[in-house]
Amino acid sequence: MKVSTTIGKSVELTTGKLGRMVMDGVARFCSSAQAEPQAWHIPVDPLIDEELADALRAGCCRASRRSGVKASTPRASHP
Repeated sequence: MKVSTTIGKSVELTTGKLGRMVMDGVARFCSSAQAEPQAWHIPVDPLIDEELADALRAGCCRASRRSGVKASTPRASHP
């Protein structure tokens, strides 16, 4: 996905970059005192337009919450 920047150029956001944003957001959340991930935990390149950055943060925040739920769900024990 290509997104516009504040300097008029486009930046390619690959699935790898989006995944890194989610993982970095989870790391920030784990270092915070918050009860659940917040959009501000998600780092976005400062060159990306702020409105688009907010949308990216919201989407990545939902993904980080889902990954956190999976990580905190106990697995069934096997005898």
